[in-house]
Amino acid sequence: MKGFAYFFARKPKVEEELIISLKVPEKPEIKPLPERIQVICKDCSYKFTMQRVISRKPICPYCGRANLMKDNTTAFEIVRQAS
Repeated sequence: MKGFAYFFARKPKVEEELIISLKVPEKPEIKPLPERIQVICKDCSYKFTMQRVISRKPICPYCGRANLMKDNTTAFEIVRQAS
């Protein structure tokens, strides 16, 4: 059996757990997102974004065809075309 002095000499586990839980977690390194472009399908007019650099032939996720073009339209251009 351990002595009376040992009981008061040891550190309680609760304080150690408190110290561990109060440490600030390290922030993960932020990686830049891959560059994405706006694309529109010429066949079904579906608009979506895709990565600029891809390893396969780009196709429309809606109709499955490869007839795509960059979508460079802005609100100003739409208003100008309407008037």
